[in-house]
Amino acid sequence: MVLGIRPEDLRLDDAGVRARVAAHEPLLESGIATPSLDGVAKPLVVATGPEARLDRDDTVRITADPRHIHVFDTRTGDALR
Repeated sequence: MVLGIRPEDLRLDDAGVRARVAAHEPLLESGIATPSLDGVAKPLVVATGPEARLDRDDTVRITADPRHIHVFDTRTGDALR
């Protein structure tokens, strides 16, 4: 099973899972953070607000609205949810 979550559906939240910032790119009206989670092969991509000030190796917490999590079959790539 593979989970798919769009960057705009992830958010920094004190109640979320712990991750380490690999990179953060502030943009004019938003930003893009790429935190990594222990045990997850690829870093996530999280859309941030313009106020976010993140540095490499900062610890953050990330959460997602379960209604926006997509589940795929690893073998076939078919959407399961």
